[in-house]
Amino acid sequence: MKHFLFVIATISLLLQVSCNTTELPQVDDIDQEASKAFGPNWFQAELNANLHVSAPAYCFQQIKKTMPAKAWRYSVENLYYNIPVTLGADFMEKWMNSADSILQDENVHAFLLMIRGQNALEKGAYDEAIQHLQESYALDVKYSQRFRATDAKRYLARCYLLKGEYPTALDLLNNVHDFLTEHIGAANQVRMFETMVDISRIGLVSNDPDKALKWALKAYDYCRKEDNTYGQMVLSSEFVARAYLKLNRPDSSLILLQSAQKIRDAYQVTYDSSNAHLLMGKTLCMLGKYPAALQHLQVAESSNANSNNLFRISEIWAAKGDYYFDIGSTENALSYYDKAISTSPDTAFVGTLHYKMSDIFKREGKFSQALIHFEKGFLFTNAFFSAQKDRTIGKLELSFALLSEEARVKLLTEKQKNHQIQLGLFILIFILTVGIAMLQLNRMRRRAILLEKEKELSDALQVIHEQELVITTKKLNQKESELEESNRLLKLKNILIDNLEQKISTSNSKGSTEKQLRLLTDEDWVAFKTVFEKQFPGYVSRLLDRFPGITNAEIRQFIFIKIRLESSEISDICGISINTVNQTRTRLRAKLRLQNNENLKLFVHNF
Repeated sequence: MKHFLFVIATISLLLQVSCNTTELPQVDDIDQEASKAFGPNWFQAELNANLHVSAPAYCFQQIKKTMPAKAWRYSVENLYYNIPVTLGADFMEKWMNSADSILQDENVHAFLLMIRGQNALEKGAYDEAIQHLQESYALDVKYSQRFRATDAKRYLARCYLLKGEYPTALDLLNNVHDFLTEHIGAANQVRMFETMVDISRIGLVSNDPDKALKWALKAYDYCRKEDNTYGQMVLSSEFVARAYLKLNRPDSSLILLQSAQKIRDAYQVTYDSSNAHLLMGKTLCMLGKYPAALQHLQVAESSNANSNNLFRISEIWAAKGDYYFDIGSTENALSYYDKAISTSPDTAFVGTLHYKMSDIFKREGKFSQALIHFEKGFLFTNAFFSAQKDRTIGKLELSFALLSEEARVKLLTEKQKNHQIQLGLFILIFILTVGIAMLQLNRMRRRAILLEKEKELSDALQVIHEQELVITTKKLNQKESELEESNRLLKLKNILIDNLEQKISTSNSKGSTEKQLRLLTDEDWVAFKTVFEKQFPGYVSRLLDRFPGITNAEIRQFIFIKIRLESSEISDICGISINTVNQTRTRLRAKLRLQNNENLKLFVHNF
């Protein structure tokens, strides 16, 4: 509920933005005849001469004499919005009474009622504000002032919002939003923006930060699309930042506030800078950057030293209370909460601050004082809400009952304090003794488990070592077998080559030598095959058993590949061409039933 203060603090800002305008009043409800009365020099002489302040009665009489009746209201609006706000509430009241008595026009009276409703709203007199605004709305409807009636609805929505009647406020604002959506125009830009901001307010005060963020972002996007709306952009940025704080996203809030400050600096947006310092202070406090947070809060406090904005002052003091609570200085926190309570006109906010003080006293063990502040918080909150309009009342009543019971039990048990301490010490010693024994027993058990685990680990390592040794031995034997086979094949190859070389050396003529170099006779093949079968017993028989259709030429090719002879060597030894060798290999692949992607040499070597 502390976020109700956020709502009130920005109302004066919105009013200040609208009151500081120097343009002619909006003419969306003026008929053609009345609109002719307005021009660029309308009442300029009176305004320059300050007659609207020093001689308001004269101005009203001039309006009555020179203006059509349908234009009186807008003439009064123009004069009113050019009165310096520094003149104060008393002057404004006398000024409005003078306008009422001289013009005696219901249309003018409707405008003045709306102003009185806004003033009562700022003071926290919600019922009085509602009465004025309802009367203003009724008159606007009577005279078909649709847009002025919409303004009265917006301010009525704020009143219900601040009274905690959120459904009523939201219904009014949704109605206003729908109307303005159907009547888009330059004259309604401020109305649409303020409506979005007010719906965001409802999200803040009704503890629905997601809704607050959604509508604040809508307001921000809306004013970004318009020209010369830098003040509204800053305001909507600050509302988005408030929503981020409610969602516990201070990092996002910091980025947005820094962006808003750049807009302030770039476009010289100077109004209500204390609000920016207040939000920056709260954001930095949530981020734990306490020195910087305190600087911003102090700037906000000094900026409002002479201000009549009690909502803003009390919010700043409450923020400083939060700061001191976060850094552990509860005495200062209580002091600032107390100052905020004595200043704030917001009943719900006062109730929230009492709950904070109650929590501090409860943490410190001061239950009597905690109970006093809890009761005050409950009374303020209960006066602000009804049980039907806020579901938290049941929780607050339960907390109140629990705190009361806690205080009663503490008082009743104070006499038995020493006995309880002794009993507590005995129980503590007993628990420690049992705990130490259990720890010792547990330590012994864990030690035994650890020893058992170490033994299991040692056995597992031994098994792994033995398995690795078996695998290594198998691999070594396999390598030795492969090496032995390679040696035998190399030996066979060398025998064949040596035999051929010996035949060459014993030949008599060059011609016959050439012929014998290139031909392996049947006798030579039989002799070599005999030597091969001695080295690889049963090899040829196994080949014939598996592939019975294989020919002698193919067997010869198979064995030559086995002893790693290349195609060119086979061609030389057998006295045949390379093509014949390849054809023999093709037939051999077919007999061996090899696929295209299977390697013949690899198959032969592994056979």
